[in-house]
Amino acid sequence: LWQYHLHVGPDDRLTIPFSHNANVGKYLLTIGLPMLGLAAWRLMESGRQRLLWLPVAGLVVMVATIMISGERSSVLLMLLALGVLGLVLCCAVPRARKLVAFTGAGVTALLVLLAATQPLIQERGQLFIEQMSDFWNTYYGQLYIGAWRLWQQHPLTGVGVQQFLKACNPALLHTSYCDVHPHNLYIDWLATTSTPGIALLLLALFCMGRSLLREMRFSGAAGVLSAFPMAAFVVDVFPLIVTQSPYSNWPAMLYWYSLGLALALPNMGRQQD
Repeated sequence: LWQYHLHVGPDDRLTIPFSHNANVGKYLLTIGLPMLGLAAWRLMESGRQRLLWLPVAGLVVMVATIMISGERSSVLLMLLALGVLGLVLCCAVPRARKLVAFTGAGVTALLVLLAATQPLIQERGQLFIEQMSDFWNTYYGQLYIGAWRLWQQHPLTGVGVQQFLKACNPALLHTSYCDVHPHNLYIDWLATTSTPGIALLLLALFCMGRSLLREMRFSGAAGVLSAFPMAAFVVDVFPLIVTQSPYSNWPAMLYWYSLGLALALPNMGRQQD
């Protein structure tokens, strides 16, 4: 909050706790959701339901921080995650519907308040609308076009992992921009590993999602433990969003660690049963 007040981040984006990478919003979203679910489950299992306000407060703080982080993709994914979380909780834990409704109303009011009072959020929202109105001529649109054309040139072998920048030549691909990677999980995988690679990725994610659904519980504390990882999993696999590279350094570690948490935590509820 102090960094946001001083406007010291790159392009007015938050970096704490990172030294230079402005991705605190994505970090909080992908790691915070499973951890909040684990905290709520622990409190319910130990009979300390009166302390459930702690993970609820943590969720509110997480939402507010993501909103002011300056990361448009993280804000959109957060809204998706909140919708999934509320839906699964209402279905899995009927007793929690009043708490879900109360928390949802509070979070909605917070989002409206921040959007109405914070110029940075308004500027980011306006920029998002402008870019979406002419998406294919933006940096991201040009990257997606270039990646698609690289796949057409190498439909079986791809250009190789972390070789996108070397293979991406705007003059040859008839685009106006290239970068280290295409900034989308599936398009990145398609361009670098091609048809066999993307098929195996989709198969792996399908198996992960199926496993998560099979481990879900629809009662009590175990239902809570299922809802938060499900929301995190949807965030991780949602295709229509700008993402970091699934191969490179800390973004890859964050992505796969988040998937691991989402798959592992429901097992705790099953073992408890």
